Formats: sequence, C-alpha cells, structure tokens
Amino acid sequence: MLGCGLLAAVVACGKSEASSGASVPSLPAAPITAASAAPQGSAPVGFDDRLLSAVSGKVIAGQVVQADGHPVNEAVVHVKDGLTPAKYVMPKDPIVVDQRQKTFVPRVVPVLVGTTLMFKNSDPVLHNVYSRSGVKTFDLGAYSNQEAKSTLFDKAGRVDVFCAIHTNMHAVVLVLDNPYFAKTDERGYFEIREVPDGSYTVAFWTDTKGETEMHADVTADRPAVLRARLP
Repeated sequence: MLGCGLLAAVVACGKSEASSGASVPSLPAAPITAASAAPQGSAPVGFDDRLLSAVSGKVIAGQVVQADGHPVNEAVVHVKDGLTPAKYVMPKDPIVVDQRQKTFVPRVVPVLVGTTLMFKNSDPVLHNVYSRSGVKTFDLGAYSNQEAKSTLFDKAGRVDVFCAIHTNMHAVVLVLDNPYFAKTDERGYFEIREVPDGSYTVAFWTDTKGETEMHADVTADRPAVLRARLP
C-alpha cells in the first residue's frame, strides 16, 4: 500500500443479494458515475460536507481530493479485498470508448474482467487502436469512422491503449475482478452501490498517483462515507 495522508470517515451500508458466494449477483446499479447523487455546481476546495452528508442507501460513497484539497476527477475507486468469491453477471452490451478530436473518450475506463470494449471512431481520419500491455496485447488495425472494432478484456490489471497513427492518444483500461467500482466526477465524488455486508479494503487509483487504500466496514445500518486525500 502506498503511503498517503488519508482522512477517513467510515460508516456502514446495507446488505445486497450478492453476499452469498454461491449466488450469481447482478452488477451494481450505475457503477461508473454518481453525478445524480447530489446537485451539480462548482466544486469547492476540500471535502464538501453538505454533499457527503446527503449520502444515503446501500452504498460506499465519498470524495477524493488532492493534497491541496482540489477534487480529483476520473479516479477509479474499487473494492479490492474482502469480498466472498462469486461469479458476476457480465454486461450484455459492449462498453463504448469513442475517439473524438484525436482523443479517447473516456480516457480512463474501469471494467469488470470479461468485458468487451468497443472502440468507436467519430473522427474524419483513420485510427488504429492497439496495446502492448502484458495484461492485454491487441492491434485492431486502421479503420475509418464508418466502423467500430471490439476486443475482450479477459485478465485483471492495467492496460495502456494507444493509437498507432496519432501517438499522443492514450487511454487506460483498468480491468477489475469484481463489479464494485466507480469513477469520480468533477467534484471528486463517487458511489459504489449494493455492496454486501462486510469489512473491505477500498482502493483509490489514479493514472499519476498510482493506488492508495482505505478500510471500510459495510453493514445494513447506514452508508459508508470515505474521505480520501491523495499525497
């Protein structure tokens, strides 16, 4: 675990039907974003107590900020340890990563292992998506905006994705072994829904800071609220 200055306020949330190792749990609702959880507005510096006090339901939620208090956007927050082994229901449709104005959108993509990603081309030029990562090596070849190409991410880990034609293009696919994850919004806010009762290690990952961990206890009484200040 990387050293970090972390402020934690950890309380608990409710039990889902996914708590049994013998069952096949569904994916948590809306695992990627939490933009609807609180009113939008300019993000304050430091933790937003009004935002965090409004958290309710069976969730692990919170904020991720930099050392100076500014919110961290596109941090991936996921339950790293403590889950009972289980088989998870895979997304029915591929997750789409677009290429617009020679940029991958979104640039950071957390997915459950076994997920298919579709790389769409919305530019009037050719793109050639590829990766040489040990977790996943692939080359989709050059294709126009009349096409979209897909690939399966079947091993957990970090996959750096590039375009062979436009060398400044870069995306990161973070392949995770369970569906209990979220990505922070512009306020640094996240929500992970329907986490089973238990004691967990929760990881906070960013492309520049790497990974930091915190502890969370989840019960049926109230949500778990985490405040993470990255080094």
